[in-house]
Amino acid sequence: MKLEVKLLQEDSPELKEAYELILEASAWIKDKGVQQWEEPISLDKFKHAAKIGEVFGWIFEGKVIASVTLSKHKDFYWGEVSGSSIHAHRLVVSRKFKGLGLGEELLKWSADYTKKIGYEFLRLDCRDSNPILKKYYASQGFTYKGIGHGAFPFALFEKKV
Repeated sequence: MKLEVKLLQEDSPELKEAYELILEASAWIKDKGVQQWEEPISLDKFKHAAKIGEVFGWIFEGKVIASVTLSKHKDFYWGEVSGSSIHAHRLVVSRKFKGLGLGEELLKWSADYTKKIGYEFLRLDCRDSNPILKKYYASQGFTYKGIGHGAFPFALFEKKV
């Protein structure tokens, strides 16, 4: 499968496709009874993330089939931590392409990108009540770093790149 990784632009059709993947994943997660993305990011906030160069899409045959937002901004769930980091958000793969290892590829690419642009860590989080995602992140080489608190307790993970 030949994929193109592309920085998605604020008003591009690809950004709308990536946003639709987030909505699709949010509905699927909710149907499974998992608490993770009850309130997905608003389209306006997602467009802003694209405007500042944070949203990447994986394109297959002209369609976005996966996406991740990589933010250089400090994530308040983490509090005060040392080391320069990129924070991965909204990692999503189309349900039509599940089971092909694309999540693993997105995380590997994100770690490589983080290193390439001179950062020390790739960090991410998930709801602490989501054991499946916590186990998955650990299986991908991320180290559990504790609990961050926002509206809910979040499990914090990082990978030195």
